[in-house]
Amino acid sequence: MTEAEALHLLQLDAGASPKQVRSRLFQEYQRLTAALSQLDDERQRPLLEAQLKRLIQARDLLLGGESQALLNPADFPPQIAVLLCRQGSQEGIYTQRLGSQDIVVCFDQEFAARKYAQQLGKKGLPKPSLEWFDSREILEFCRDNGYGLTLIPSDAAVAPPDAVADTLEAWRPPHS
Repeated sequence: MTEAEALHLLQLDAGASPKQVRSRLFQEYQRLTAALSQLDDERQRPLLEAQLKRLIQARDLLLGGESQALLNPADFPPQIAVLLCRQGSQEGIYTQRLGSQDIVVCFDQEFAARKYAQQLGKKGLPKPSLEWFDSREILEFCRDNGYGLTLIPSDAAVAPPDAVADTLEAWRPPHS
């Protein structure tokens, strides 16, 4: 796959910023995981899995394949919101899996984060709470623990996938 093919796959123009690439990757991943979770005809599974594989190839090509390289503080506002879930005495940060990478989903606008949290609750997960953090703290957390990070733009209409795994990573939020 060439860079031009990867950009075409994501429907982006040459010169797209890493932030734009991450946003489109996340949206496409959401679309593919939703399609896989609602699959009626198993004969379509190989096609969807091939599309997911191409999406991961595009990510690796356009963003260097290393989630750590994706975490540039200049791409994020000073404060970001993440979703925290509680299961018993454990608290976890909400992530989405992209290939073999767990991606922390964060927001720059409270309304979008609360709407996403409500949608997670409707899918059977305990409704997560919204917490605001200094973006540098979350970026450091992601780097230290091998997570990727995506910022959902305030103008994006993104919903959680239909098949949401009820897994919580043990994580204690950083304190200011």
